[in-house]
Amino acid sequence: MQINQEDLKKLVSDFKKESNILEAIVEPILNKNTLPKKEILEVCQVAKFSKDIDESIKILNKGLPPNPDFIIEHNKILKGLEHTRILNSEAKNILKTKSFVEYIENRFLEIYPKLNILVYISFQENFTFIQSQKRDIANIIIDTIYKMYSGEKYQIPHFLTQLRIMSHSLLVFEYEENYSSPKYLPKEELINGIRKKEKNIKTYKQSQKGLKEFWLLLLLDTTSSTSYIIDENTDYTVSTIFDRVYLMEDLGSKIVRID
Repeated sequence: MQINQEDLKKLVSDFKKESNILEAIVEPILNKNTLPKKEILEVCQVAKFSKDIDESIKILNKGLPPNPDFIIEHNKILKGLEHTRILNSEAKNILKTKSFVEYIENRFLEIYPKLNILVYISFQENFTFIQSQKRDIANIIIDTIYKMYSGEKYQIPHFLTQLRIMSHSLLVFEYEENYSSPKYLPKEELINGIRKKEKNIKTYKQSQKGLKEFWLLLLLDTTSSTSYIIDENTDYTVSTIFDRVYLMEDLGSKIVRID
């Protein structure tokens, strides 16, 4: 297939434009707050929501408990925006493994602070461990990675399905999930997610007298086996005490208002 150079240039231009728009939304929030990696991701997700939704929304700040996750301005009115992900039964083990990979990365940085490489790592499907084994398993992986880097003889640990390294400008660990396509979101899971967050509304109203409405953004991580995708044949309409509820797929721009 021949690539149309003009189409390619437009694609690159559109990507750069979107990146610049998102950066302009995210940067002021990050400059105001020192946030952990998880909350930085939330800021990026809500920034994408504010860009893609057919409304004029300005993110003013990242909230901390007992406040909503975000303070936004919509139609010149201050509102609270709660953000949460809908996860499936597989999420607990996958998120535990991702957290373990972050632990390995931090340990590696402590031991080899000047070694910048990109590490791709994935585990056997039924891989699990108890807390007392965590450090020892991490040390085995770190030792194997260093031997790979140094050109020494090594053996890939039996609990890994992949371990690759590449030169890089920083030390970065990429967890390669044994991915399976997400299933359609059951309506009962959606309702459960909304009801859990409704319990916080009373507290928000007491702590933030100036907020006139409260919105909920439910995120589906379609790039991971931990979540679901929207079923266009399902009526997701739900009665709720939130003023608005939105359902959003993280990949792409699919946003559905469901209240």
